[in-house]
Amino acid sequence: MNPLNAASEAVVLSNVDEHRKGLSSLVKDGHVKSIDSVVPDMWSWDFIGLYCQYAAVGLLYGTSGALTPFCFYHFEGAGNVCSNSRNIVNFAWNLKIFYAIGCDSFRPFGMRRKPYMIAGWIGVLILLLVLTISADKINLSSWLVLLMFVQIFVMLSDVPGDGYSVELGQLESIEQRGQILATGQRVRFFFCIVAGVIQTFLLNGPTTNSSGCTIAWDQCWSWGLTINGYYGLIFAMVFTLTIPILWLKELDCTNVPRHTLSESLHSLWFLLKNLTTFYLLIYVIGIQALTNFTSNVNVYVQYSIIKLTSFQAGIDTITTYSSLVLAIWLFQKYMINRNWRITQYCSVFLAAGLGLVWITTYYNVAGLMNPWFTIFIDLDTVGTVQYSAVPPVCYGRVFLTRSMLLYIH
Repeated sequence: MNPLNAASEAVVLSNVDEHRKGLSSLVKDGHVKSIDSVVPDMWSWDFIGLYCQYAAVGLLYGTSGALTPFCFYHFEGAGNVCSNSRNIVNFAWNLKIFYAIGCDSFRPFGMRRKPYMIAGWIGVLILLLVLTISADKINLSSWLVLLMFVQIFVMLSDVPGDGYSVELGQLESIEQRGQILATGQRVRFFFCIVAGVIQTFLLNGPTTNSSGCTIAWDQCWSWGLTINGYYGLIFAMVFTLTIPILWLKELDCTNVPRHTLSESLHSLWFLLKNLTTFYLLIYVIGIQALTNFTSNVNVYVQYSIIKLTSFQAGIDTITTYSSLVLAIWLFQKYMINRNWRITQYCSVFLAAGLGLVWITTYYNVAGLMNPWFTIFIDLDTVGTVQYSAVPPVCYGRVFLTRSMLLYIH
């Protein structure tokens, strides 16, 4: 091992030890008492709010499956805009580290997580209520901006939630480390599937499909939610899911050091100089650049040429996230303590090979420009690529957390 890297790792582990010493004891009067004694029951009323948080995030993330059909069919947007609608709406996901710095710098009511989570969901619910009332009256740009701000508020909740998962993970034994975080991710992607089920069976009416769509059991249906009704349903579900967050207990942060902006930037610079981070950035940026490039072309084929119905698009969402939930479960159960490089290599090469199958769709080889065939390719390529990102994402969170005293997350 490079001596510089060894020294950096020593500093990182030292920071973790200091942080663990600073967290004192499990829940009493809204805080946790006794860190070294017990891992809290995450399914109890005191902690279930964290998994409810992941459920609400997953539900809203899963609604991105309806973005493209709405953009093409309801708002009649241009192909380049609709192909990039997910990137526009989910832009705030690229700014997580800045949310983390801000959340660590200010502690409302002496708490590091819960106030931000509650504030974030209040903002989300207000915007969803606006969409429930006016989604059918606004233009495409206003719709995309409102949804982008929904995700901005989601990040205000999601970043502290992720940080809290890692913080609670420090209570787990080395052998079990990461189970709380991985379970939260499984809950999140399960609710992405729930969003896909809603899209499949409740959005296949005439108002949410292409104009002139044939009314038939395997095409458009004669009934279905309007765009306003859809956002009303999402509002009700998010409201219900976020209620338990009000009773969520926090670890006592009295002895956890507060960091200034200067200290945060210094820690971030220290982190960026580490070779592991450099390799991780190359991997994540590279895989995202390649998959986003191909996905934009695929969206055009599916919605401008083939014209997937909302039912078919919903099946696409369900199968994609189902494969991802299965992948995370396999990783969590069998591979979390194994060599992650092998998992990444196999996943990436499999996804790349399956991605080449899209060529047959583009040229309609043997009649493969077929909606159900494209759904099958999405299941394999999207699910497999995201699965290949599970190990580095999980490791990246732990590494970021260790290097920046469990608050840059």
